[in-house]
Amino acid sequence: MLGLLPALGLLLGLGYLAITFWLTRRWKTLEESWCPSYYTPKTRLSVIVAAKNEAANLEHLVADMLAQKYPTELVEYIIINDHSTDATEEILASLQLPNHFHIIQAQGHGKKSALTQAIAYAKGQLIVTTDADCRFDPMWLSTIAWLYESKHPKFIASPVQFYQEKSLLERFQSLDFLGMMLVTGAGIHSNLFFMANGANMAFEKSAFLAVQGYEGNLHIPSGDDMFLIAKMAHTFPKESILFNKSLESTVRTPAAPNILSFFRQRWRWGSKNTAIDDWNLKLILGWVFLTSAWILLFIWSKTWWIVVILKLLGDYYLLREATTFFHRKKLMSSFLPAFVFHTLYIAVIGFISLLSKSKSW
Repeated sequence: MLGLLPALGLLLGLGYLAITFWLTRRWKTLEESWCPSYYTPKTRLSVIVAAKNEAANLEHLVADMLAQKYPTELVEYIIINDHSTDATEEILASLQLPNHFHIIQAQGHGKKSALTQAIAYAKGQLIVTTDADCRFDPMWLSTIAWLYESKHPKFIASPVQFYQEKSLLERFQSLDFLGMMLVTGAGIHSNLFFMANGANMAFEKSAFLAVQGYEGNLHIPSGDDMFLIAKMAHTFPKESILFNKSLESTVRTPAAPNILSFFRQRWRWGSKNTAIDDWNLKLILGWVFLTSAWILLFIWSKTWWIVVILKLLGDYYLLREATTFFHRKKLMSSFLPAFVFHTLYIAVIGFISLLSKSKSW
């Protein structure tokens, strides 16, 4: 008979494989969203960017905004400078921007405070948030508006991916993030758990006000995305929360350039997990963490290789589907080293996040 620890590992591995297979199957049943060529938008949008020390990215950001194939009379762009200490303010002042661009200065402190101020300033029916270091295609806003006008949701989560990878670390992050997008879409589609990324999400301004925005989690530096979608899911019918499975709606952002910035980023993300009030999501995140931690801690166990293989099969099945949809199949050439690093970092960041809190966004 197996001992307690080997049996526990086998249980974790089998559960991990079942979870990844189930999530991938749910993703496959999620209908892809297309914006038809005949579509004429009717929704007024407010696109909000909270910019903190983003001087290097502002020209690309504005260029992508100006290239949007969305009626200028139906969109406004609000860039709020959140106490930047670089040349962000000077560059924004020097840019020759049309009238539907608005530059405002943050009054409070922190990203959530800046977003709340910008949302109060916004005139649009639908709020779209992104980050200053993101790039987007010309049909980005149209695909979001089309889904909104077709399905009338309260909240839309859209995909984010890393791009321009130059190292194995960056390729790993791209693989990991594409997997996260699949998990996000599958969770929302199943109405089982709800995740989002603030670099690409949209919500009705009236819904934001109805749930009192970020009230209740302002003390947590990160989580403007996760806490907001959780409040929306608790307040409105779960069917009014949608994932926009669309290549044209995907935004691109750089991966963390080095191991230190990567761990700081993931520590920041992990620090909010203990405060998430979604037990289905906590169960899945906890299972992933425990499986990875077991592999790291009990390498001497007689079932260790079985658990590793079970996790490897689950990760491969999920990532193969994600990279296929996002047209990034070449990233799978880095799957094996990425698998090793994923197992290691999930365990390490999980332990650190349980023991400490991140204090910056």
